[in-house]
Amino acid sequence: GGAAEAARTSLISKWGAIIDGGGIAPPLILRVKTDNVGASNDDQFTLQVKNGTGYNYDIEYDGQTLTGLTTDNDVTLTFPSGAGSYDIRISGSFPLLFLQQSPDKSKLIEVKQWGNTSFGGTVSLQGAFGYNNLLTTVSATDVPIGSFTILQQMFNFCSSLVSIPNLNNWDVGNITSMGSMFRGAPNFNGDCSSWDVTKI
Repeated sequence: GGAAEAARTSLISKWGAIIDGGGIAPPLILRVKTDNVGASNDDQFTLQVKNGTGYNYDIEYDGQTLTGLTTDNDVTLTFPSGAGSYDIRISGSFPLLFLQQSPDKSKLIEVKQWGNTSFGGTVSLQGAFGYNNLLTTVSATDVPIGSFTILQQMFNFCSSLVSIPNLNNWDVGNITSMGSMFRGAPNFNGDCSSWDVTKI
């Protein structure tokens, strides 16, 4: 009815949620600045997709949508509006987030939302954002959800990163490795005093 549809529209507008018969699955939202230094053109961003299986995801960006991506091939996005800063929404199953070795890693400037299913099935967030000195902001107030057990080098050498909202609420009880997670990030001053690191 009208109230339900209004609530659905509000969720989509506020959180970028994908709503289907299985419920609500907020996407991973990354903000990129396409004309930062990188291998792709100034109106493009290449999402590095690490070798693996289990991919089945959609990407929304600048009024464009790619659906049903199931391979581990890198994806180059061309933004019709030209060079600038844009949100990229990734929904579905994106098992391995690994941008550390991406030639376009410096175009990623912000993590706006971790989302519910972005890391479905993965056991590692190793090197997810490493060596990106232009990643200045993690504004996401939700927390990463998934079966990952490795956070090693996740933000290493992100020298401009200062804090991560709700970092202390991350569930790290199953993490077995987080070495060098914030190595080379001298400005980072996040609170993780309540983390359960008994398995490390």
